[in-house]
Amino acid sequence: MLKNRVTRKLSRLASPPLRSSRIITSSYEAISETPTSLTFRTNLGDPRDVTGKAVDFMDPPPPIPYPPCILSMTDAVVTGPHGWIFKDKKLLLRTTWHRGHNDKLYLHWSARFPPQHLSGMTLSLATDYAGPNYGHFLLDLLPRLMLLENGNTYSLRDFDHILVNGPRTGWKLRLLNQFDIPENRITWLAMRPFRCDFLVATDFPGVRRIYAPETAHFLRRHLLVETRPHTSINRLFIVRRGRARQLTNQLRLMEIAAEFGFIPYLPEYSSNSIVDFQNAEAVIGVHGAGLSDVGFMKPGAKILELMPSDHRFPYFYSLGTAIGLDYGFLIGEVSPPWNGTPPTWPSNRAFQVDEQAFMEYLEEKF
Repeated sequence: MLKNRVTRKLSRLASPPLRSSRIITSSYEAISETPTSLTFRTNLGDPRDVTGKAVDFMDPPPPIPYPPCILSMTDAVVTGPHGWIFKDKKLLLRTTWHRGHNDKLYLHWSARFPPQHLSGMTLSLATDYAGPNYGHFLLDLLPRLMLLENGNTYSLRDFDHILVNGPRTGWKLRLLNQFDIPENRITWLAMRPFRCDFLVATDFPGVRRIYAPETAHFLRRHLLVETRPHTSINRLFIVRRGRARQLTNQLRLMEIAAEFGFIPYLPEYSSNSIVDFQNAEAVIGVHGAGLSDVGFMKPGAKILELMPSDHRFPYFYSLGTAIGLDYGFLIGEVSPPWNGTPPTWPSNRAFQVDEQAFMEYLEEKF
């Protein structure tokens, strides 16, 4: 028994760590490319909250020197839960969420797992953070299909394997089914790497945290359905749950919003949250995946995003303004107070929204 424990310990010490140190990003490795034009904004103008206060968003968008492309290559490895692509042992940074940024990237996979061989043609749709997060799956992964569609080089029928961030879930399958992607061709990514004979992928479709109008139009074209409103109440207050970005005075804000006809809403319990947002006249919610379906709202519909002071990012500002929503946001101070250092990813601080400013917004709009 002692011998077995020693053997296991030595094996762990000899195995590569789950995270390596700095990894080398690759120069352009693709064999061919088809540039696709997107009109995403790298200048956000003069964003102001609903009180008129100017706000500086964190992590401003970088300049992108080239339009997103379709990439094809031989003998490439796709690995880890984010689906990072390696060619000649170098990371294709341009395909990741970090495209255009100089972040220090770390591996999220273990070399303990030998690559599994995928013969024939493989398409990777994988995107950072799309495994557990509905928002990144919807708004970062699926728009890669838009680049493929616009490129007119390949069709989904050409591929023997389609790589998608795992785990397998019902909501992912429902979304992919809308694009006629059969489950028998899906390979779910986790920790094991895959070595592909011939791999097709795309650049990240835009700039992280900034959405192009084409993204919303593409998703609306494929995912919206003709439907009648199934409820007479169409003002939704998205209830924030979980530990990250807790809204400490959420109950009081819900009471105030109820006076203006808002009802509590949890999208994760809806049979079709896209339809719910499509039919909504107005939505209030804390920044997070719960707001991901705002791109399906009708032009002119109202959205109020409640944003913590240490997590001021323009995800839904760019999406809402791109499709003509009546978008507004309120910044709430976090506790403990933010000291200006980079926040954890994502922010885990609780925050509180000014109730008087919240009330005044509702009185003005409704």
